[in-house]
Amino acid sequence: MHNDKCRSRHLGLWAMTEYGLERWPGWYAALHAVRTEGPLPNISAAASRRQQSEEPLYEVQSGMAIIGINGPMMKGESKFGGANTVQIRQALRAAVSDESVKAVMLQIDSPGGSVAGTDELGRDVAKADQVKPVFAHIDDLGASAAYWVASQARKITAGPAAEIGSIGVYAVVEDSSQAAAADGIKVHVVSTGPMKGVMQPGTEITPDQIAHLQERVDEMNGHFQMAIIRGRGDRITKAQLKEASDGRVFGAADAKKLGLVDKIQSFDEAIANALPRKRIAAAIGVATRRIAGY
Repeated sequence: MHNDKCRSRHLGLWAMTEYGLERWPGWYAALHAVRTEGPLPNISAAASRRQQSEEPLYEVQSGMAIIGINGPMMKGESKFGGANTVQIRQALRAAVSDESVKAVMLQIDSPGGSVAGTDELGRDVAKADQVKPVFAHIDDLGASAAYWVASQARKITAGPAAEIGSIGVYAVVEDSSQAAAADGIKVHVVSTGPMKGVMQPGTEITPDQIAHLQERVDEMNGHFQMAIIRGRGDRITKAQLKEASDGRVFGAADAKKLGLVDKIQSFDEAIANALPRKRIAAAIGVATRRIAGY
């Protein structure tokens, strides 16, 4: 039962660049373990919970609330760490209600993640921006679901060496019927409809099932595309969006040419330029100390 829950929680539709997972070894190993070895390992979530509980929802620098979106994104807490989109939504709402906060900066370094929870976070970003300015800065990687969320900010900046894009949605299924047959196993799925209980381990993946999954992937990608149009429709053309939506990840300079980001600059510059002039000096000093401390 535990393994079934793990499988359902960590598999599904993804808005994520997979190569980016190599920077988060636990996630990278876990995703490939599921594909090659079956159910996810029973890794304790205690360390992740301790880490998250010790970290504040956000920090304030000269009136700017800094909210991190770091690592693979999941709706809720993942045993492999990463960005908890529910917790990020809580931080965003708290920052909007905080009288000491004049603006919000989303500091992003993420390959994206699960489609589940991404649209809700993106809509919260757009809604928060109607109350207080919300900016997004991509430190190193802002891909797929992470870019989906960033596109709803008032302005997107990126570091000179940042990677941006991987716009799209995918799912992975494996036809293990021949492997099961080689082991002398015949899997029967007894269900109430042709699409109920499909793609179970040991069963054949049929063209109709693939077509059904493709419909779901296309539907979710439609939500992704519409979010970008809502957030950046005045700064990205249809031709640019089409070119950027083939799954590629772009360097910062190319991403700017395609209208995916507004400006290339460092994190401390992004904070300074987003704040009123009287707060610039203080913000740069705090941001520089924060980066050095990290």
